[in-house]
Amino acid sequence: MLRRFLALPRKQKQFVAMAADYVLLVLAFWSALVVRFETLRPDLDGYGWQMLAAPVLAIPVFVRLGLYRAVVRFMEGTVVFVVAGGVTVSVLLLAAGIALTHTPGLSRGVLAIYWLLAIVYVGATRFLARSFVVRSERGPDVRKRVVIYGAGSAGMQLACALRAGREYAPLALCDDNPALQRTDVAGLRVYSPDSLERLVASKRIDEVLLAIPSLTRARRAEIIERLEGLHCRVKLVPGMADVVDGRISVDAIREIEIEDLLGRESAAPDPQLLSQCVTGKVVLVSGAGGSIGSELCRQLVLLRPLRLVLMDLTEFALYSIDQELSSLCAARKLRVEVVPLLGSVSHQRRNQMIMTSFGVQTVYHAAAYKHVPLVEHNPIEGLRNNAVATRCMAEAALAAGVETFVLISTDKAVRPTNV
Repeated sequence: MLRRFLALPRKQKQFVAMAADYVLLVLAFWSALVVRFETLRPDLDGYGWQMLAAPVLAIPVFVRLGLYRAVVRFMEGTVVFVVAGGVTVSVLLLAAGIALTHTPGLSRGVLAIYWLLAIVYVGATRFLARSFVVRSERGPDVRKRVVIYGAGSAGMQLACALRAGREYAPLALCDDNPALQRTDVAGLRVYSPDSLERLVASKRIDEVLLAIPSLTRARRAEIIERLEGLHCRVKLVPGMADVVDGRISVDAIREIEIEDLLGRESAAPDPQLLSQCVTGKVVLVSGAGGSIGSELCRQLVLLRPLRLVLMDLTEFALYSIDQELSSLCAARKLRVEVVPLLGSVSHQRRNQMIMTSFGVQTVYHAAAYKHVPLVEHNPIEGLRNNAVATRCMAEAALAAGVETFVLISTDKAVRPTNV
């Protein structure tokens, strides 16, 4: 039945809301008489025309104030002020009518009680209606249960936005500020970070959303490290100002990335410096299918090299990056020739032949073993691939007359204590 009502045209729903308000205002006036005279059967002598006139005066005021233009599912707390203003004006008009008609023996307390009850009745029904509408649209609650870390303005706005959505169910807030702890913000209790582990277990939390956009990278890294032991995912939420300004999309709730753990601002690349040895030139990337090599290729192809030669020993990795770059070039209308080549960086003569045949001018050498614990258990292979093969590539580039050779360092993850 509720779904059928929600499917009605806007005008019909407004008419139903007016009719409901008429009944509620009559009920509020009758309740005022019951409270004032302390009986369930109050004497309506002298009050009958006032009981009928009260809603007749109030509803046009509500229309003028825009109460019936508000969409119920998106209604905010400001509707209480609209209702209070409308009821106040209607009561003043009713009082003026009583004064003009010189009706004797009427209690002024009835109007005061009616004013209060009318605000409660009309305002409360709006929020009850919103609750029913939201629940009926949402259906079974399969949303992710989340805790919002940060009870400031960003956290409060996020909680309100998520509560109206269908993907996340905010259950609690968490903040480092002792003044906010054990208080309620946006209808949610604020907890100390020390309570997070217990909170995650008791409320079966799926994700923690970090909603403090003003944090420095160092402080953010500290908090992420603190949340590392929780058995749930941690995501970062952008500030609402960034969303409004268009710098970040509204759905930019994202996973934790490597840059968030640095504790410093990441170094931005210099496009002018990069383009000097890429734009309009033949570029070769070794290890093009790896985690670093593939991202390097994505960035290089945007700088419009004449030809991009991809080298990798793994067939599937090479195929994947080749297909991705071909799609990227087609989407961006980039006239870049992408050449995938299977091969090992340790084959010096073949690599020299490739560089000479394709006229390679710039080499980005990213082929290396990068999983530190694994390489530490296989030191001979690590030495052969990361050191000896690098020398083979460098000598091949030297013999082929390559202009620029860039070694992508592989020692960022650990203190480089070598074999």
